[in-house]
Amino acid sequence: MRSRKYYYKVITVAFNSSEEALRFLDLVTRKIKTFQLYARTRAGRVVELTLVGDPAEIAVALSEIKKIAKTIKEMYRKERGLATYDVRVILDYAKIEAAIPLDVAFKVLELLGHKVELLRGGKIRTDAELSEILEVIEQVSRIYREMMDMDITPQAKRIIAMWCTVFDENPDEAVIELETLGILRRYVTEDRNLVVLARSYDEAYREVKELVRKIRDSPEILESLRRQAEQQKHEERSEESVNELRETLIGSGVVVVRRSENNATENGD
Repeated sequence: MRSRKYYYKVITVAFNSSEEALRFLDLVTRKIKTFQLYARTRAGRVVELTLVGDPAEIAVALSEIKKIAKTIKEMYRKERGLATYDVRVILDYAKIEAAIPLDVAFKVLELLGHKVELLRGGKIRTDAELSEILEVIEQVSRIYREMMDMDITPQAKRIIAMWCTVFDENPDEAVIELETLGILRRYVTEDRNLVVLARSYDEAYREVKELVRKIRDSPEILESLRRQAEQQKHEERSEESVNELRETLIGSGVVVVRRSENNATENGD
């Protein structure tokens, strides 16, 4: 039986910084897993790769490595302060805890004051650094994971995720604050307490965008809103406690007279 013959190919890629080189190496080792690959760096920013395998395997890997190198260089090359990022590469780096609509993360970047332009081919152009893009995507993903078991419509989840990410809050806090602002409302039935948008998605987003701008100029607005929301939360808890007690008493056969009914009876006498 003839033994398999192996070939090797050496490729050298130079980058403008050690950070680019490390990103490239990280992505290559994630993507190229089917055969032997050896890597070393020179001067911190030059990467030398040795590929070992049969010619067909090497050809496929070489094509993929060239694409990765091009992508990384695009990500770090800024024109007029803007860099182009391949969304697929960003998702390879991001630690995703739950599936998210990517446009929510991009709108968060806009709310934080960044320029974001969607391009063809699954790319974006922005003045945000890669680290900030990753942080926003990961935070939006965490918020979506926390909302998995909450009775909220998809459009309302988008607005809540934006609010939570911009102001570093949890979904419960955001829901109360956005209800206080009249952006969200509840659709309550016997078996559901559904959180929905009180207006169209576009209108809600425009209102959130304007609120973020105002809060950025006057942070005390957010503090005032949080106080109102906290007060509303306590009032809701008190009302829930009263209702639970009333239902317990009624279930036990005790006749419960509401205060207003009692007063009416007394006035009637």
